[in-house]
Parts: sequence; structure tokens; C-alpha cells
Amino acid sequence: MFIDTHTHLFVEQFSDDRQQVVEKALAAGVEYLLLPNIDVSTIAAMNELAEAFPKNCIAMMGLHPSSVKEDWEEQLAVIKRELFTKKYIAVG
Repeated sequence: MFIDTHTHLFVEQFSDDRQQVVEKALAAGVEYLLLPNIDVSTIAAMNELAEAFPKNCIAMMGLHPSSVKEDWEEQLAVIKRELFTKKYIAVG
């Protein structure tokens, strides 16, 4: 069994072929794809991917270090609220 512990397949660059990429990974033996959040702007897309493949794509909530900007407190407030609305496997 293979686990991809860090994939951002929910970002815009995969909009055209996201489903095919996930399906190809699953066919190649990747059983789980862990989805680390980037910032507030990616929460919805990340959750949509996790909902589309609930047995394989598992969301993780957090704020990526490269996304820490002047609005980091507002970002963390949204992320904290989000933690109590859905199930996440990890926080970072």
C-alpha cells in the first residue's frame, strides 16, 4: 500500500484533470492521498476533493508557512473555526 502524505491536487493547476490524476494514482496503488491546506483561499477546494473521494483523499487543516502574511491572525481565526466544522486528520 502507498500513501501520498502531501499532495495539493486541489489547487487550480489541476482543475482540468484533477479527477483523472486521482484515479491514476489510485490505479497505481496509492490508497490514500493526504491533502494539506495552504491558506483560507484553498479550504473549499480541498474539502471538495476530499468529498469527491471520501475513502482516499483526506483533508488536513493548517496554514502553509509560505502563506503566512500580514493577515496571518485573520487566516488562523478562519482556520480555527473550520477545524470545528469538518473532520480533519491533522493540523499544521
